[in-house]
Amino acid sequence: MGGAVFLLLLMYQFSIKNTLSAVSKFKELSHKANLLENAPAKALEYEMLVKQLQQSVGTQSKEGLNAKQALLVLLGDYCNKNKTVIRDFPPSEIATHGNVVVETNKFVVEGSFKSLIKLVYLLEQKNVIGKVMSVRYQFKKDKRTRRKALTATIYVKNIKNAS
Repeated sequence: MGGAVFLLLLMYQFSIKNTLSAVSKFKELSHKANLLENAPAKALEYEMLVKQLQQSVGTQSKEGLNAKQALLVLLGDYCNKNKTVIRDFPPSEIATHGNVVVETNKFVVEGSFKSLIKLVYLLEQKNVIGKVMSVRYQFKKDKRTRRKALTATIYVKNIKNAS
């Protein structure tokens, strides 16, 4: 009986222990290999997340203009080139939450549907001054000229650090 126990301990020490260790190491390396296979997809996912965050967080323009000034310059250039008119550009609404400043710009632009859609695309994709939060299209009758006109009320939010 004592010899059988000694033989079992000897077998465990020299063969079973090494096998269990190898199985454990294999499982660990398999898990790491799976993580590496998914790395490109995860990297792409994180890049998209960073891009999305950068779109929602405002940046100063190269000329040192604030978001409202940069937006007004962009709108002015766009409207001159595309037969659209800025109908309303009220003062920005600014809210401070801790060390974060949220600036919301609202403006109304009048023009053809195609030119208004291109403007929204420009604001969202090409010249990201802030995040386009809402666009409301309305077909209104102008009281002065008695003609109908399509307008878009666009809200652009810009988030910055207070410092």
